[in-house]
Amino acid sequence: MKKVLGLDLGISSIGWGMIAIDKDKKTGKILDAGVHIVPIDTRDADEFSKGNSVSASAERTAKRSLRRNNQRFKLRRQQLLAIMEDIGWIQSGFEWQSDDPLYIYGLRAKAATSIIGREELARVFLALNGKRGYQSNRKAVNDDEEGTEYLERIRERDRELITRDMTIGQKHLELLLVNRWSTLKNRTYSRSSYRAEFDRIWHTQKKAYAEMDDRLYHQIANRTIFYQRPLKSQKGLISKCTLEPSKRVAPKSSPVFQVFKIWQQLHNIRIKDDSGQEQFLDMKTKNRLFEILNSKGKMTTAALKKELKIGRLDPVQFNFEVLEGNYTRSGLDAALEGCGFDTYDLITVDWTLEGNDFDKQPAMMMWHLIYSATDQDSLIKNLQEQYKLPDLVARKVANVRLVNDYGSLSVKAMRRIIPYMMQGHEYDKAAELAGYRHSLHETRDERDSRELQDHIEVLKKNSLRNPTVEKILNQLIHLLNAIIQDPALGRPDEIRIELARELKMNAKKRKDVSKRIAENTRRNEDAAKKLRDEFGLTQISRKDIDKYKLWKEAGMKSLYSGQPISPARLFTTDEYDVDHIIPQSRLFDDSFTNKILCESALNREKGNMTAWEYMASKGEAELRRFQQDIEACKDMPFVKKSKLRMQAADIPDDFINRQLNESQYIVKAALQIARKISTMVTSTTGSVTSTLRNEWGLAHMMQELNHKKYEELDMVTWKETKGGKRIMKIEDWSKRDDHRHHAIDALVVAATSQSIIQRLNTLNARADDPQQKRIREKAFEEPWPAFRSDVKSAVSRILISFKGKNKVTTWNTNRYKKKGKGHYGTQRTQTPRGQLHLETVYGQMKWYDPNLTPLDKRFTNAHLIVDPDVRRFVLAHLQSHEMDSARAFGNLKKNPLIYNGKPLTEVRCWKEQFTIRKAIGPDLKLEKVVDPKIHNILQERLYDFGGDKKKAFSDLENNPIWLNQAKGIEIKSVKVIDNGDLIPLHHNGRKPIDYVYTRNNHHAAVFKGPDGERKLEMVSFMEAVERRRQGFPVYASQNDLGWPLEYALHINDYFIFDLDPNEVNIFDPSNRELISDHLFRVQKLTTTASGGPDFVFRHHLETTLKRETEFAFKRITSFKNLTGFKVKINRLGHIAQIG
Repeated sequence: MKKVLGLDLGISSIGWGMIAIDKDKKTGKILDAGVHIVPIDTRDADEFSKGNSVSASAERTAKRSLRRNNQRFKLRRQQLLAIMEDIGWIQSGFEWQSDDPLYIYGLRAKAATSIIGREELARVFLALNGKRGYQSNRKAVNDDEEGTEYLERIRERDRELITRDMTIGQKHLELLLVNRWSTLKNRTYSRSSYRAEFDRIWHTQKKAYAEMDDRLYHQIANRTIFYQRPLKSQKGLISKCTLEPSKRVAPKSSPVFQVFKIWQQLHNIRIKDDSGQEQFLDMKTKNRLFEILNSKGKMTTAALKKELKIGRLDPVQFNFEVLEGNYTRSGLDAALEGCGFDTYDLITVDWTLEGNDFDKQPAMMMWHLIYSATDQDSLIKNLQEQYKLPDLVARKVANVRLVNDYGSLSVKAMRRIIPYMMQGHEYDKAAELAGYRHSLHETRDERDSRELQDHIEVLKKNSLRNPTVEKILNQLIHLLNAIIQDPALGRPDEIRIELARELKMNAKKRKDVSKRIAENTRRNEDAAKKLRDEFGLTQISRKDIDKYKLWKEAGMKSLYSGQPISPARLFTTDEYDVDHIIPQSRLFDDSFTNKILCESALNREKGNMTAWEYMASKGEAELRRFQQDIEACKDMPFVKKSKLRMQAADIPDDFINRQLNESQYIVKAALQIARKISTMVTSTTGSVTSTLRNEWGLAHMMQELNHKKYEELDMVTWKETKGGKRIMKIEDWSKRDDHRHHAIDALVVAATSQSIIQRLNTLNARADDPQQKRIREKAFEEPWPAFRSDVKSAVSRILISFKGKNKVTTWNTNRYKKKGKGHYGTQRTQTPRGQLHLETVYGQMKWYDPNLTPLDKRFTNAHLIVDPDVRRFVLAHLQSHEMDSARAFGNLKKNPLIYNGKPLTEVRCWKEQFTIRKAIGPDLKLEKVVDPKIHNILQERLYDFGGDKKKAFSDLENNPIWLNQAKGIEIKSVKVIDNGDLIPLHHNGRKPIDYVYTRNNHHAAVFKGPDGERKLEMVSFMEAVERRRQGFPVYASQNDLGWPLEYALHINDYFIFDLDPNEVNIFDPSNRELISDHLFRVQKLTTTASGGPDFVFRHHLETTLKRETEFAFKRITSFKNLTGFKVKINRLGHIAQIG
């Protein structure tokens, strides 16, 4: 029998199922099935679906960049202080900080026009070092940055300084003199304005100080205050070419890519007329369009219609919205206008040149100069020197914004392919003629002779430039390796893959689809509201919404009869049906664009005819009326109008094959991975899987599998269909609430042979074709007689596996620069694999606690005792008992602690409290505000607004809260108390400072004593990292009492409850259905106030948190209730070990 592996690949899950099938004997069996979950943050999944770039570490990287910038500022300050100390301007230990902005800005304003003292000048330079203005790097500029509001405000401020001939310091002083509390923080200026202020101050002061020579200027200005570290080359991150693996892919701004892109678009243009017939461009037209696109930025469909002499209102459809032209050439051509000489060679590539001559031609050299430049001024200078451009033209050329992205092919590959594309060959054929043969298009002999691997290596980091896709494909690799190594499964003879829609689309398409989904959601919500308000419907189904939308789209009438459809009869009778314009028996298309609303009687009369055939059978007059009604439907999309006009000869015979779309890079990557272990690898689509799932009776299987437990909770209802059949429905439930739905889809994919797809493709035969019925029946017959029951049995045995996230650190090798040119060293460091602590840093304050603190075994605050004599006495007593409070104060009644002749049982202590500054908002807790005066002001404000926090503490820009209105001092943020469990991040000498929440627990360690008692120790991720760095085990083998470690729990670890492993063999596959009911995974790990466990377990099948039922969740708050045992589950969903 042939072994076939089906895979359902999503953003955060992999469903898999392996079957053994003999098509000739029509027999088969399911070898195994499972679901592997790859946890991904909900926000990241949403962003990916919207087409936005998603990286698990993007936010962390951005914040690390801020910290590094701060560190570089401090290094510049340190160097500046050292320089000024060396030249005698300041003394060691110079107090450079000042809390008075008027004093500093007064010095800066004065220094620009008058001589000031050396120490004052030092303060001025230190102030300039602190804030040195905005400077854009050419390589980091976004395409639309020039037009942003932020940059325009910077330019306006710069222009004001030039117009008024003043410095930034003088302007800020002017603002402070008007209002001492003016906010200067957001008044950003360009780096050049700060440089201009520095130069003016330098030239004014150098008249009085001889040491201010050119060498010192270079040292202070160029090497310290305004020093800008050159960006490191990121060339190593650029992907390799798929056709020339030794070469990097080309930038999209390259003249070579621009030409390649135009020809690729021209060969892909498809034009549909109103009957749905596709037309192609001839070579003469393509050459004419190439000349236009090569000199322009883009061409719209309206412009193309004009060029092709198609009427503006002619009913034709293009398969694109905009044709992209040669952005690089058109941008340079516009910038070079007015340079005074012929610029043709500077913008036109000569394709007859070869080797180095091609790269050294003027057009390529100019592009490379602009593309590689990092400094604007240097670029302008080079353009003037190398190309003799006037200053104004050179500046225009330097401002040309190149496309900041990369293609998928190298320059070498494109240069070989383009000549064949210019001859009229499409990309695939041109690549083949150029000597490239893609692995996805191999012959049968090549496929059968391909050497298969026993182990697939994981993808290199950043090899796909998409961390989300890279992560799921690496998990696919691990899963495939596990399958071929499993003795019961082994190497599959064939692999069939269905990818989630999001994975098959590029970022632009995901964005378009996300917008379309949002728009459709809005329309559906509007439709549902109208059905409730205007039609009086209470329970609204998806079919009701579709019916309403089809009714509105067709102008509230039936296109088949031409008669209006009364709103009163639309939902109250069975007079109207949703009809498939082209019957599903003839085209595998269940989309909204293939549906229309009509009378039920006419739907039955139409039968298997297309809409056009049916209307033509009614005579010429009716057909003409039908055409006029179609044109009158202004809200109906063009594609639906085309289907309404489509004749039998125009029905496509490869509809499904078009949907497969194996050209997308992600699809290619998944197929290429699978081809490393199997000779036959194919892909299928979600629409095919959905149809076969329904036809094979699997659509409601998830409800059947969950029926019993929901029926016990009285959450099951029975509904009767129009045909009189009773169906079960679980309230507020979806198949996506159970992870196993991925496995059902994977088994359907495994059973979806190419012959089934071919039969579905051929369902466009005429309605009177005698083979039609046999083709349809064969396409939808079950793979083998007991297939449905086998699927149900296999799915009921599935144990969900989760990707582990328990790594603490990984070793990384860092390269650093050593003294001397070209000298580098390496060091190995341990990098944490997660967030060490929450990002908010808290301060600490001491408060006088009026309450006395008892001295007992829980006393730990000896260092906070107010009276210094009592503090020393208590600390000495503790030290004599090895700092053990239980021994020192555990029995003071029997052994009193005598101080000054009296028993000491209570002490007065300071109370340590953590503080943080928070912005005023509706969520502010007034009782936690530190300052009593501000607390009273806020209380009065709340009283004035009737106790409504939202009104009282919102819109503070227009309705400020005043601390001192006469002086213009507003209250925008306040210091509040936080009494959480924080730890110090740093120490200033011996004093702990900078407190943070760890709140990122790595594991819960459970220790068991000799009498069976258990103790819990929560280990934060930060502590786990520190243990690893110090060379200690992450998991302590025993606690302070010497009790051994029983087990450690992590998030997503598995526990089996209410089963005895001595009675049930948990390693026996036949027991998995029983085990499934008792298998839970860790959802939450915290402790109670007394230090006991507070663990939440979620049933392994549950995907959501919306139902906290007994079968879905277990909460454990004492060890006596933690009666289960921990197990490990491998990627295949098999129990690997206990503990």
